[in-house]
Amino acid sequence: MRRAVWIARIGTPIYRVLGSTWRVRIEGGDLEALLARKEGVLGAFLHGRLLAAGIAFQNRGIGIMSSHHADGELIHRVVRKMGYVTVRGSTTRGGSRALIEMARLAPETPLALTPDGPRGPEGKLQDGFALLASKTGRAIIPTGIAASSCLRLGSWDRMVVPLPFSRIQVVLAEPIVLPPDLSREEIRAATARVRAKILEVEREAWKKVGKDPVKELPPEGESSRNQG
Repeated sequence: MRRAVWIARIGTPIYRVLGSTWRVRIEGGDLEALLARKEGVLGAFLHGRLLAAGIAFQNRGIGIMSSHHADGELIHRVVRKMGYVTVRGSTTRGGSRALIEMARLAPETPLALTPDGPRGPEGKLQDGFALLASKTGRAIIPTGIAASSCLRLGSWDRMVVPLPFSRIQVVLAEPIVLPPDLSREEIRAATARVRAKILEVEREAWKKVGKDPVKELPPEGESSRNQG
């Protein structure tokens, strides 16, 4: 806990300064109009895009889930200073409670999740976000995020670390609204459908910054394109 506090104190200003050099471009939809949907929205993107996403969507009052692990505590402390609302939990620990808390948030509070986090494997989406969308009526916004110049960490999610003055390309897919009271099989099918859309806009985002999507997407990305 103490380590997370000090890293957050030192790292947040560095992160903000670095992020201020990034040129963010959002395409595929009117972000402000989507965030204002009266039914609410739920953004979904890959865990490895967290650093870029944190800058791209800051100061909009978006609610996010941060895990009880050490990395979750650090994320919690950093993003609160950047205009996000945090709910503690994850798909592997405390997830049910966190999803309930997210479901209780008013529709005017937009939400965002990384359904393949916090432990992966990269690109393997958990079902919780689809259940949340089905129960609340929030529209899922599959989101692709790429950086024109970046490092890739050796972590399970191959975290994208944009370099100074990198261009951050965000591509939003059409909203996906799930019916209420879906069965377990229908939830799994919806998860596969959203995963395919995330990979689709990811592919588009990486192409727009001049990168080869095959190298940037999860290893099984190409073979999973048409799932669901």
